Amino acid sequence: MKTRLFFLLFIVSVFVLNAQQASKYPEQFRDFTLKSYTHVVSNSLYNNIKLIDLRKDTLRLGQCQFGFLKKIKTLTPKPTLSIQVSDLLANTIDQTAKKGDLVLFLKRFIFTAFTPKGNFLLKANLFRKSDSLYSFIQSIDTVIRLNKEIVTDETIRLGDSVLCNFITRNLLNVGDLKRSFAYKDALFFDNIEKQKLKLYNTTPLVDGIYYSYESFKNQIPDNNGVVVRKNDKIKSVKSVDKKGFMAVLQPQSIYALVKDGLPFISNGLGYYPLVMRDGDFVFIGKYRESNNSGRVAAAAFVFGYLGALAASQAEFNTYFYCELNYKNGNIMRVCETPIDINASSSVYCYDNGTGLWTLDSYNN
Repeated sequence: MKTRLFFLLFIVSVFVLNAQQASKYPEQFRDFTLKSYTHVVSNSLYNNIKLIDLRKDTLRLGQCQFGFLKKIKTLTPKPTLSIQVSDLLANTIDQTAKKGDLVLFLKRFIFTAFTPKGNFLLKANLFRKSDSLYSFIQSIDTVIRLNKEIVTDETIRLGDSVLCNFITRNLLNVGDLKRSFAYKDALFFDNIEKQKLKLYNTTPLVDGIYYSYESFKNQIPDNNGVVVRKNDKIKSVKSVDKKGFMAVLQPQSIYALVKDGLPFISNGLGYYPLVMRDGDFVFIGKYRESNNSGRVAAAAFVFGYLGALAASQAEFNTYFYCELNYKNGNIMRVCETPIDINASSSVYCYDNGTGLWTLDSYNN
């Protein structure tokens, strides 16, 4: 009994010491190097690749826990990601490779792994460069979420392989020569694609109830119904049923709705205001998830260190910062966050100039 008690006290003291060290040295670093070199690709159409890094923070790749003490360390690319991507191509092709140039526009490449949860996010567009034109090859916008007792190594391994495979599996892809762009247009390729959708170029949005992303992106309501909104909360959604009676519609049956020109998304548990950040519709909503001990560090990468401070002081509710995938309408849970939109009469809006989230209220 005494042995167990001493062992327990030892473990507690180790974690306390680790916490004190983390407080004294808030950011420790660990090198990240791509390792998932696949088999050699013969007859590659490309022998050169250039990385255009569009991430706001090009020095950090996220934070993970390492070792028995589960120390939180910041991943940093060494050498630079641009060199690593070039090395990846050089180690994949052989002497049969043709002269051709790939350009990878990287928008997001982030790891967060805190036992038992791991997240990896990748968002990028790949183009073929010929003279001054860029022909679209493929894009990727994905979030991988793991739940394992030992999660860091697996998260990094999966993220590593996803990026490597995205590049190498397109070495025989000639690209869409009918979709060629000047550099500036290739840089903002996603914005050009979004402008083809009424959802992204209609002001104001069309009031109504939408049962699918297909109808939402085309701004054709499936039902007008009766939507009651107070401040920034949807109080009730009703529609006439088959018997001619007014019935309450549950969030599970609705994809999105628009009231007074303001869009709201349903995640099955409630309705949340959609706001625009960097050309994407985003929201913060509640999900039924177990709490994550690493939410403080994860929040820091999306909301800055003020957000991390708020996370450390927040109630243990599980809210996720989410993005809407404009291609298929999937809700992508980016990371846990302390901000609860549903509990307030306001929303948090992103200021591109300052890189901060600020409190903003809709007009009633």
